[in-house]
Amino acid sequence: MGKYLGLPETFGRCKKDIFTGMVDKIRQRAHSWTTRFLSGAGKHVMLQSVLTALPTFSMTSFKIPISLCKRIQSILTRFWWDSSPDVHKIAWVAWNIMAQPKYLGGLGFKNFVDYNDSLLAKLGWRIMHNPDSLLTKVLKGKYFPDCSFLESSVKTGASHGWTSVMAGKAVLEKGLGYLVGNGENIKVWSDPWLSPSKPETPIGPPTLANQNLLVADLLHSQSNEWDLEKIRLHLPLYEEKIRLLIPSSRKQWDRQVWLPDPSGLYSAKSGYKKIAEEKLIVQQDQFDWKKMVWKLQVPPKIQHFLWRVLHNAIPVGSLLAIRGIQSALNCKRCGELESIQHLFSSCPFAVQFWSKVPLVTPTVDPASLIVFSDWYSAQVYRTALPPLGVVSSPLVPWLLWNLWTARNKLVFEGKAFHAEDIISKAVAEARVWEDAILGKKKEQKKGPQVTTEKGSHRSFTINDPPPPPPILRLCSRLLLFSVTEEAWKPTDK
Repeated sequence: MGKYLGLPETFGRCKKDIFTGMVDKIRQRAHSWTTRFLSGAGKHVMLQSVLTALPTFSMTSFKIPISLCKRIQSILTRFWWDSSPDVHKIAWVAWNIMAQPKYLGGLGFKNFVDYNDSLLAKLGWRIMHNPDSLLTKVLKGKYFPDCSFLESSVKTGASHGWTSVMAGKAVLEKGLGYLVGNGENIKVWSDPWLSPSKPETPIGPPTLANQNLLVADLLHSQSNEWDLEKIRLHLPLYEEKIRLLIPSSRKQWDRQVWLPDPSGLYSAKSGYKKIAEEKLIVQQDQFDWKKMVWKLQVPPKIQHFLWRVLHNAIPVGSLLAIRGIQSALNCKRCGELESIQHLFSSCPFAVQFWSKVPLVTPTVDPASLIVFSDWYSAQVYRTALPPLGVVSSPLVPWLLWNLWTARNKLVFEGKAFHAEDIISKAVAEARVWEDAILGKKKEQKKGPQVTTEKGSHRSFTINDPPPPPPILRLCSRLLLFSVTEEAWKPTDK
């Protein structure tokens, strides 16, 4: 609690040491992993589950400086794109794009400034709902003795802890609302009470007579139902919205809830989502990332590969030239300038490749599509013909992946593969993946398997007793072994 009371010199040095140590710990952890053998999906898991979680403890108590958030972001960016700490590679996609939700083309990484604010909002939520706690009493006595927490503000000379609490309060104000009980604590013109889904207050200005109007004044004193005459007198434009609200018949106290979450309770996840939604700019003709990438029945490494291709984040000649690299820009097969569209669709080798793949004819001619995302959308769900044996998973992502790996073999190792060989390899990998997925689903339907003494297998049922722990089975077998006369033979020394 002392960190909120303001200890200028001691706390300032302690805070600096905490922040510096946090950055060093994140950098040390990122450099300790060998990412060379991790796929994009593997890096994604490590970054989300470990590196992003390291500063969480400090962010729940302090408002981290923006410069420090950028340093953390830089470490994570280098971890994502580099294969080792000593080799820096091109960062093809900006962090603010990768920090967007997956359905908008990002990877769901955290924006650390917003993430910090969403965590600090939990402090404000506790202050609001735990007025008898020691921390709330101390903070109220020092910073808002004559008003409520939501009416408080940052004062001159306030400690860094209180400034952090105020940053979280700004997040709470974005989603706080009231559930009408007896209406005695809700101010009609200033409190958000008109909607149970989003904060909404009536638009004024109020008159001199009703400027201090409470919601309780719009309710019948006996039944606690809406008084339509008073509503039509003071708020005639909001009659329909008010009648949709159902106040408590038992005249319970008004409840202040977090509207973005159905439970009414604040969480850092819902707070971060609320902040992110306000910053999103959704385009009308947006690419359907969920359907075209993240919902495909393919391995996560191929999903991340498709994400990079659709973001122009693979090292082909035209994209390298934009970044000032002027070597090996032409296609190794035909000599033209290599681009993503050329590599996967318009190159003579690619045209021959797709003509030999037994797929159902697309409704739109892919050759007429100039933008690669449109070409991909027309191709990705083309069904494989029966002889291939690929039914549940789409084959096109496997073909694109193997075209890319064959191109890399040709560029870096000088190994050229025929179109038939690439198709055969893609079909074989798709079959193995499909068999593994179908087998896993069958095992989940059957239930867990148990091996009996004779080596046979059977499935558990609801009425079967749970198997004994391994240590008990081991002890019972040792006991059986010890009492067997043939097995027990003392040695002569």
